[in-house]
Amino acid sequence: MEPVRSALNVADATHTERVQPLHVVLICVLAVTVAGSCLLTSGPNTRMEGSRDWHEESPLRAVVGVMNLGYAQTTALGIEIKSLVFGVGAAIALAACGLAFAFRPKTELEVSLYDTTPESGIEAMPRSSRQITPLIAAQFLLAAYVAWSFASMLWSTAPDLAMGGSVLLAIGVVWALCLGRGLGRRSAVTGGAVLLAACAATAVLAIAYYGERNPTRRASYPIGNPLFLAACLLPGILLCVGMSWAAVRSASRRPAMLVIALACVVSAAAMLWTVSLTGSRGGMIALGAGLIALVCLAVPSRMRWVVTGGFALVFAAVLVLLWPSFTAPSATGRDASLRLRHYSWSYALDAIEGARFLGRGQGAFTQIGDSGAVADIADDPQALEAPIAHAHNEWLEVAVDLGVVGLVLVLGSLALTVWAAMASIPTLTQPFERWTLIALLSALVAIVVEECGDVGLRIAGLPTVFYTVWGLVWALSRSATEETTRVCARGSLRWLVGAVALCVSVLAVWASLGDFESARASYDAEEARQHRAFDDAIAFAESTGSRLSPQRRLESLQQLCSTYLYVAREYQSAAFDRLSRADATDPPDMSLLRLASQDRAESERLIDRAREVLEALVRRAPDHFGAGWLEYRMNQIGAAYAYRDGDAELAATKTADAGRALYRELARRPSNPIVALSYVDVAGGRLEFDDAFTIIARPLRHAMITAQYMDFVGGLAGDAGFDERFAPLWNALESSAARDALDDPLAPEKLRLAAFIRLLREDYARAFDTASRAHLLYDAWVPPGTIGAAASLAEMADYRFFADPGQVQASIADAEKSIASLPDSTPGREAANTIRQRMLIYHLAAGDEASARTHLAGLYPQAPATFIDSEIGRQYLLLCRSMIHRMHGGLPADFEGWVTRALALRPRDEYAWQLTGQIAFDKNDLARSTEYLRRALEFGADPSAIYSFVRLALGMHPESVGFQTLERELIEAFGAASPPITTDEQD
Repeated sequence: MEPVRSALNVADATHTERVQPLHVVLICVLAVTVAGSCLLTSGPNTRMEGSRDWHEESPLRAVVGVMNLGYAQTTALGIEIKSLVFGVGAAIALAACGLAFAFRPKTELEVSLYDTTPESGIEAMPRSSRQITPLIAAQFLLAAYVAWSFASMLWSTAPDLAMGGSVLLAIGVVWALCLGRGLGRRSAVTGGAVLLAACAATAVLAIAYYGERNPTRRASYPIGNPLFLAACLLPGILLCVGMSWAAVRSASRRPAMLVIALACVVSAAAMLWTVSLTGSRGGMIALGAGLIALVCLAVPSRMRWVVTGGFALVFAAVLVLLWPSFTAPSATGRDASLRLRHYSWSYALDAIEGARFLGRGQGAFTQIGDSGAVADIADDPQALEAPIAHAHNEWLEVAVDLGVVGLVLVLGSLALTVWAAMASIPTLTQPFERWTLIALLSALVAIVVEECGDVGLRIAGLPTVFYTVWGLVWALSRSATEETTRVCARGSLRWLVGAVALCVSVLAVWASLGDFESARASYDAEEARQHRAFDDAIAFAESTGSRLSPQRRLESLQQLCSTYLYVAREYQSAAFDRLSRADATDPPDMSLLRLASQDRAESERLIDRAREVLEALVRRAPDHFGAGWLEYRMNQIGAAYAYRDGDAELAATKTADAGRALYRELARRPSNPIVALSYVDVAGGRLEFDDAFTIIARPLRHAMITAQYMDFVGGLAGDAGFDERFAPLWNALESSAARDALDDPLAPEKLRLAAFIRLLREDYARAFDTASRAHLLYDAWVPPGTIGAAASLAEMADYRFFADPGQVQASIADAEKSIASLPDSTPGREAANTIRQRMLIYHLAAGDEASARTHLAGLYPQAPATFIDSEIGRQYLLLCRSMIHRMHGGLPADFEGWVTRALALRPRDEYAWQLTGQIAFDKNDLARSTEYLRRALEFGADPSAIYSFVRLALGMHPESVGFQTLERELIEAFGAASPPITTDEQD
């Protein structure tokens, strides 16, 4: 058929685009890569916070098992498999393109059905008229961007981090180039449909997982993060809009196209639902920007600015209306995430000032970003409680890492891509090609906007989607006027390019596999530590050094140092134990001394290795989050050896070094209770009492009083002279509370600590009064929604219960108020579960076992009835134990009934039999008492505890034959040396 010629002497080719083998291969690779990156996970088979048990015979459980590869490739984060799939997919695509390029016929031209070419053809064009098109320039700039990233290794302070980050960047760019240069327009439309299908499947899986498995947290599975999940679905939503409209436009000729349109509408609804479940504010703003871009590209040029301006004004108005709700103080703490972005952006701008042109090297922000948080952490601990590993703005982070040069290269490539695509849109007459390009270009704009407040392009998952969109935009924007035949005509160059492509693809696979194996080793190292397989733990930790991400590479160094120190401490404990046992013999046991010496030598060898790793970590990131804690642990081990050797001077030096290391760590983590308590413990008498009390009180603004506080504060309050040192502080707190003023911003937390000290001293009434004052100060001066305010109510409930168990209903009311006031965040939900556990005891004390069972069923929704019965029995025993520890209040009249009920529910519980034996003894029923104590021993009671009770019983009833017999049985069964009677057992 003769082509139809226009007045401009341009011929429209009428043959359909030939589907080449390369197109088929790339589409298959694209399908596997995008689906794998979106759907596959590699997490452990454990429950996350808030998750429910799987339903019996759940189909979703089987699907998740398949998506997680049967839990056979476990990594700590569960997303590393996505990077592996992307790396291998990019390598295969590059190899395929390289081979196709090498074996390509010399005269081959890529002419699509809708490409237009001058009548005389490309070869007839004079050399002077040939130009570098915007599309070629965009691809060249992006390749130069990768080259500049690799070049930054020359001035980076950590070339290995710059290398890893550059490799990750190169994988994405290679993928985009392979799609952009290897696909034709028709196959690119198929690629867009594949991407849409992958996004739709991701959304359906996310909705199902959210509904069945974890409706407590925002939707994140299978991508791993709510923000990243929303960003990955943006192209799918916009493709649904474009392809559904293209299908409607084609329905007049092919009615079956309405089915495609309907499928697109359903898919869009699923993806929009998923985005709403993620609660991603950035994702919603980016989707609005993408829709505006789509409208701008879709309308005729004469109406473009008017229509687009109208849509932009409406979008801006909606954003202004919603902005107060976006930024308002949130019970879930989401306002802190906006403040975090403000801080990280300011740190990035400060870092840019020092190296505007060249940048600091790829991955540099990960090295230095956290250093600025020290100055702001005291004012906003909620926003800055985690490491600042990224700028939360991709383009600012590019400016920090690669300077103005890198930023201009990547933004220039994006701008030229938009230019080339907009120029190609009018030439596309096929609806699907035109609207797929419009949708993909809009998606590219949307992700660029979304990344202005996110870090998704630095993590697994989103890079695959982003570079796929970019590559498909290039493929749909290609013109037949691009000169490739002249390059193809040179056989030697074709073979060289093909060989280079194969070599690079092999390197990409090698790097991706190394990264994944390192991620697996990181998880295995923690597992080995928990199982005390120390040699395996060290071997695995030493295998984590191939991570490509600069952030993960620093974390692997931290983990390696921590593993060395953990195992060194275990060897130290073994050495000290053997030395103690050797010294207990006369003469000392030489074999034990020899083994102890070997343990110490291994421990000190590991300390030296840990020191080398810590120096490497600090050299790369001087203010790395957690480095001070590692140095503290190292010095603590050294101080223990010095004390053992009798070297007081060295021990004091090591202890002082440990204190200085913890001081640096405390400056970054002042609200971490473990760091605070450890620092006060190490600093000892060098700290003023008021300063020490302030340090340990600060973390309680956002935390409950834990078991660590119970141990530490109990020891502190037991020190000689505590009352004299505490009196001035208490007077100041009382004065502040009485005047309804907050001279000390930590007055509520200090009052909570004071109340806790009075609880430990069994002054329950004053403890309740002090906790009540703390709660009043929270109400008056502290913004609502903090865990500290809710914790003060829960503590009031406990102190009231100890002061007067008869007022248990008031304690229940306070506990319920406390739970209602907790933020709906992970720490808040954990605190709520702790309080609910305590409320079980309150309900049982009130004689309301039914309510206790209801609460327990809420905590364990799918637990069997036998578990509920056993747990209720355990709570009865905890209630009894707490009343026994309430020394000066006497046992309630219902105590015996609680023990009887506990024994009925847990007939094999040794503590229940012990209490039953004690009750029988109190009733002077000595025969039954010894019988019950024997049953306690039968079910696993501690013989020393039983022996202590027997000795006390014989002290009161020396004539008791039953207790005399039981004493002899204990001595015969557990050794002639009677277990010592401790002070606690006598009490």
